[in-house]
Amino acid sequence: MRFGHEIIPETAKIVQIDTDPDELGRNYPTALSITADAKIALRVIIDEAKRRQPKPPAPITTTSYGSRSMSVMTGSVPSASV
Repeated sequence: MRFGHEIIPETAKIVQIDTDPDELGRNYPTALSITADAKIALRVIIDEAKRRQPKPPAPITTTSYGSRSMSVMTGSVPSASV
């Protein structure tokens, strides 16, 4: 499938966002068609993707006390239920 100067692979899944529902899937078949303002829709999609990403583990800090050292995990640690 050709699009301008680029070739779209046959296995590509196209997502189209347009305010005009008549334009959705008009030129190429879409895997997902969204009738919305593109700027608003993309902001919602990006915010939701960020929310779903796993949180990185808390950093570990090593503190030395003379010949001994201790590692401490900073940040919040979930409490265990007993």
